[in-house]
Amino acid sequence: MSGNSTGSTKEAAEIYAEDLAQWESQKKSLRGKKPKPPEIQTCMMDDLTLEALADRLQSNPRGVLVAKDEISGWFESFDLYRNKKGADVSRWQSIYTGAHFGIDRRTDNRHQRIWLPRVCITGGVQPKVFRRLMRPDYFERGLPARFIFAAPPPLQLKWTEATIPQKLRQAVRELSEELFLLQPGHDDHGQPCPKLLRLTDEAREVYILFYNECGVSALESDEYEAGAWSKLPGYARRFALVGQLARNAAAREAALRDPEKPIVNGETMEAACDLARWSGNETSRIYAQLAETREQRELRELMEFVQSRGGEVSVRETMQNFRPLKNQHDEIEKRFHALVKAGRGKWKMVPTRTKPGRKFQLLPASTSTNSIHLRGKITKSVDVDSGNSQKNTPATPSDAEPAGVFVPFQITLQMEADLRARGYSQSDINKLTPQQAQEILAASATPASGSDQEIAG
Repeated sequence: MSGNSTGSTKEAAEIYAEDLAQWESQKKSLRGKKPKPPEIQTCMMDDLTLEALADRLQSNPRGVLVAKDEISGWFESFDLYRNKKGADVSRWQSIYTGAHFGIDRRTDNRHQRIWLPRVCITGGVQPKVFRRLMRPDYFERGLPARFIFAAPPPLQLKWTEATIPQKLRQAVRELSEELFLLQPGHDDHGQPCPKLLRLTDEAREVYILFYNECGVSALESDEYEAGAWSKLPGYARRFALVGQLARNAAAREAALRDPEKPIVNGETMEAACDLARWSGNETSRIYAQLAETREQRELRELMEFVQSRGGEVSVRETMQNFRPLKNQHDEIEKRFHALVKAGRGKWKMVPTRTKPGRKFQLLPASTSTNSIHLRGKITKSVDVDSGNSQKNTPATPSDAEPAGVFVPFQITLQMEADLRARGYSQSDINKLTPQQAQEILAASATPASGSDQEIAG
């Protein structure tokens, strides 16, 4: 498809160039109407302005993907030609709703109205650059809350002969082609309009439960994090839409393969909510990193270094390979001891040629899709380490909690607030390890009420 599209676009451009050259070669009195450039058929954009986006959306009503290798360029392009005094951020945020996008320009008297604009934005960014990009005013206006973030832990670079199987490549290509063939509905005036997918009763119950969970998380979070949780129900719906269309198109049995099937079932909605829940936790973790003190950041980077070396490392290896603490034996020992005290690692004895030695070993942390706020209150969750769905039971006292319960790297601001609400002074809090603080909060937590079960049906 891409080859044919490229060829037709090139042919149209050549015809336009010939028509324009012929028009310009004539006398002004004989020229007539100036030829119009051909509409560009594309589904991807990179370097763009909002005006250029409006042109592309009119030519491509199915939408476009803004794919940036470095998304920092997109952030830095805001109001680039308006001396940083324009409203690009607000206009991009309005595009997020997918309802309406308008452009009015006095210079060329251009006025455009685009209903139901479909624009997706994706890209990568280095952590340090990301920290610089996330300005406080962006958080206040809710821009980061509209993104789905993913920051995989750093791993040691290792050569591998593994490749994506050709069978999988072909299956994804066929699925993409099948989805591309889907057509919109039409309203009473013959204009294209979205087709609605209804929820089954089971899917509706799953979504209502997740919607309420997000409300609890937003209430218990700080202002910035609350904005992200408030957007997640919308993302769960979007995930469910994509997932159900893909499931319908890729059904193994021909009788079940129905891309036009107008329902979202419970299984798809549950998977969509799991993914949105994981995204909420990931966003919380990344926001916490943005709020870190210098000491907290240095300790986290040390943990990431240990993780990249397979989860365990000696002091000597750290001295030689961890640049921030290069040749700083005593400081490395001090920080490893701090991690041991915080319950995030332990010393492991290892044999050497001369005398027994030891390595610092990281202890695994939970990667459950449950939010910190909702742990113990969610009826369904998934652990990305195992890939299997599982059900959570109501919160239990700390001595009966299952293995893998999330223990934060440091006592978070929310934990401090909860501890102060329980009568602890700041000096008392400073003496606690994250594990101790977690146990105190878990022991005094209010058990889940029966209302959650009623909502879940």
